[in-house]
Amino acid sequence: MPRTKAKPQAAELATFPERLKLARKEAGLTLTALSGLTGIDTSQLSRFERGERLDGIQLMTVVRLARALGRPTGWFAGDDGQAPVPVFREPPVTDRRRKPRSE
Repeated sequence: MPRTKAKPQAAELATFPERLKLARKEAGLTLTALSGLTGIDTSQLSRFERGERLDGIQLMTVVRLARALGRPTGWFAGDDGQAPVPVFREPPVTDRRRKPRSE
């Protein structure tokens, strides 16, 4: 009898990579198929699922993934009625005003 993996528990779905992989597998898609639906390179999708290269992920990328996988965008950020899990880092605030010239 083949062994099947147990469905991940809520604590195991606390991060974007884990949620992405679960959603893809539940949709019955391979990385190649998901790449075809989203236009995101297969190697990039694989890095996302491994938790690599998440710094600076664009919101539009998450929106494309959510649409292709039939999930709400917020679900990837842990929005399941519990405390939110940070997925995106906010860029540091910089002062872009001109500084007065020193004479």
